[in-house]
Amino acid sequence: MVELWLQSNTDNVWYSLDTGSDVSISINKTFEDIEDFTTRISTYSKTFQIPFSQRNNKFFQSVYNVNGSNFDESVVVNAVVKYAGADVFVGESRLVRVGIAFNGGYYEIFLTQTLPDFANTIQDRKLTDLPFSGLTHELDYDTLVSTWAYTGGSYNDYAGIVGKIVYPLGFYGYDDNEYYGQFIPGASGFTNSNYPLSLSQFAPWVNTKYLIDQIFDFAGFTYTSSFFESDYFKGIFALAKTQNVMGAFQASGATENQNIFSVKDSRTYIDLPDGNFDTLYFKGFIFRNELNDPLNIFSPSISFQNRGHFFTTAVAGTYKFKFGFNISVRYSYLPATYLNIAIKDVDDGTIYNQIQGITIFNLSQPTIVGDVYLNATIPAGRRVALYYSRQSTGGDPYAELYFNSAYWELYSSPIIAASKEVLLQNNLPNEITCLDFFKGIVSMFNLVVIPNGERNLLIEKWDTYFSGGIERDWSLKLDLSKGYTLAPTNSLKKEYIVKYEDSEDYLSFINQQNRNQQYGTFRYISPTAYHSGNETITIPFQPLPISTFDNATDSNILIPHLYWFNTSKEDVADDPSPANIYQTRGSNIRLGFYNGLLDSKITGTTTPYYILSASTAVSHTTYPAISHLSSYEYSASTFSDLNIGNQYDYWQNWNDSYVGYTINDVFNDFWASRLDPLYSDDTKIFTGTFKLTPTEINDIKFNDRVWFQNAWWRLLDMSDADITNVNLVECDFLKLPYDIVDEDLIPPTYQQAPEPSAPPTPTGSTYNYLLFTSVNLLDLCSETAPQVSVYSNCGILSAGCNVYYDTLATNPVQEGILLKESGQSTIYQVAENGLLQNFTTC
Repeated sequence: MVELWLQSNTDNVWYSLDTGSDVSISINKTFEDIEDFTTRISTYSKTFQIPFSQRNNKFFQSVYNVNGSNFDESVVVNAVVKYAGADVFVGESRLVRVGIAFNGGYYEIFLTQTLPDFANTIQDRKLTDLPFSGLTHELDYDTLVSTWAYTGGSYNDYAGIVGKIVYPLGFYGYDDNEYYGQFIPGASGFTNSNYPLSLSQFAPWVNTKYLIDQIFDFAGFTYTSSFFESDYFKGIFALAKTQNVMGAFQASGATENQNIFSVKDSRTYIDLPDGNFDTLYFKGFIFRNELNDPLNIFSPSISFQNRGHFFTTAVAGTYKFKFGFNISVRYSYLPATYLNIAIKDVDDGTIYNQIQGITIFNLSQPTIVGDVYLNATIPAGRRVALYYSRQSTGGDPYAELYFNSAYWELYSSPIIAASKEVLLQNNLPNEITCLDFFKGIVSMFNLVVIPNGERNLLIEKWDTYFSGGIERDWSLKLDLSKGYTLAPTNSLKKEYIVKYEDSEDYLSFINQQNRNQQYGTFRYISPTAYHSGNETITIPFQPLPISTFDNATDSNILIPHLYWFNTSKEDVADDPSPANIYQTRGSNIRLGFYNGLLDSKITGTTTPYYILSASTAVSHTTYPAISHLSSYEYSASTFSDLNIGNQYDYWQNWNDSYVGYTINDVFNDFWASRLDPLYSDDTKIFTGTFKLTPTEINDIKFNDRVWFQNAWWRLLDMSDADITNVNLVECDFLKLPYDIVDEDLIPPTYQQAPEPSAPPTPTGSTYNYLLFTSVNLLDLCSETAPQVSVYSNCGILSAGCNVYYDTLATNPVQEGILLKESGQSTIYQVAENGLLQNFTTC
């Protein structure tokens, strides 16, 4: 009835193993796995044993290298459990124990799904270790301006770095060691062609989907995600500015000897003959430990299963390498084996140089190969690695080889000190791992991450996942003889705080002082008396405060302000330069929507600003905008906000044309549907026993709606669910107070919002009205309120008309006043410029 199938990692063939007549495979499912994909596994089994048999012994000896004294516990193979011919578990198998006795023995294994392997694969790989193929570029005027052309969609739809990198306008402080234009208007500011902005004042922002795709490519996984494919997510970029400079850190800021690396590895691993002969070169040395890598240009291996190490060339030229290794020969009757070593391109297979015929002696002592020099002329931006193969003639090409240690060093390379090229790995934070970044995206947007077939992950926002389940009727499966319990959600916290990582930039610092919290924070406070304590969820990115270009002038040039504002009178007195006051600072990852090119207006007038191209100041009347808002609009809730909680922004002090308020912030778009149902008075936790088949155990998902006890429920967890027999399973369910509805996200528009039509300037108001006015709606409807005399140029009063206190239409009625015409049911409220808008009716 029960079949266990495992896939060999040596020949990729699926084998049916002997399970014995009394095998029992029990699995656990828990909803918490969705909330933290790195520490738990979506479905996992208790350990179980299968017997020694000729078939099983052959498989485990081949795949797990089982012998009388050892086995390889690191091997993970694909697994399927079938019940009555149907798949009831799809995941992976791990061997944890081998039991040997006189009359036989057993293999003890357990099954998991693939999620932890994804986390383990990327947890040691830094973001700066990703290849970023083709993104190294020279920062000149044409390249900078070309990035502004991105208007949404896939980054693959554009040429070069467009769509992958954008250089928007931002105020990152000043550095007196470099030329800069000041963010001030007038005679000495960037609105004067004599004081243009320099290219060094622009920092690169990297498309977040591009980074996610690079992480998955490296890990050997794929994803299924309508969220990652949405126009909303494709429009988000991540700031790459870790250095204390004004903008992009260019290679010219490094010294010559930084274009080097030195790596090693000292753990023994075996190399079995498998066709890696002569110039095929499909195996690479393993180097997991960096000794020196100033430019972060070497990407080390992270495991023996994934030899994904490589060096990326910054510029074209001759690279001088030195390598060595310690190696032993076993199980060979010939005196030697001969190795070939090559510098090979990991993408297109080009062999740039090689050494053939290095002798590996078959002796009791290992062969030490040391300080072998190998030069190679390589183009820029290529990923190369140190490969090896066996010579098929002479010696023993089929010997078993043991690499005990190895090292590889780039000790001389083309000079890049004078280069203006920007290497992305020099601008991204060096200590952030791929796992840190991916977890940040998952936690910020409250995504669920679920195994979805072989090395594929389903990644969706909460609403999408939970609105996509199916309905199941389990009313006849509940075993009432076992009893059941109902309990409230006592364990919930009194307060949920979702916030960005703390930041010391000037505007964030001011926000912390004035509001006692990080910029963009959302606080959720439960009204339930028995809830206590608080939980803080910190998104591992920093916030993005925005203000007008100088944080002092009425303008729609709205840009990030990311610098430290020095208020020390002593320092400023010693050096009153702007650089001393607006000090540059490196930054962690910050996320922003690229808004496209917006009108450059100061005090309502189109005003050009200037950027230096070579020695020429080039005029621009639009500016490339990056913001936590998806667009700048003139009406509320028509745009999205990357702040967790929408708040009054700094630019709103100097610009009241755009609307800063929206309900479409990160909390309402991604978190509300997770927390609101939990805190509903009608929410209860049900614990009961259900009679289930292995197929039913496998098929139920956490987003399914399950009907029993005259209510709809959602699975929280099930324990010790036997997938080999029909059995009783204890389950926890959460009562659903209402259905979750997946609503569309609002992406960036990449264009200037059209200004609302201004009311025509009246030449006079010849129509006089005596209107009721009051803050009490009942008084207005009963027409017992006081009356006021107003004038309008509308013969028939209606919404859209303007009202004034004088016949010349120079003194509009004050905003906020409520008015009602005698005998009519409509109550108007006065907006700006005396504009009447419908408020309510009697």
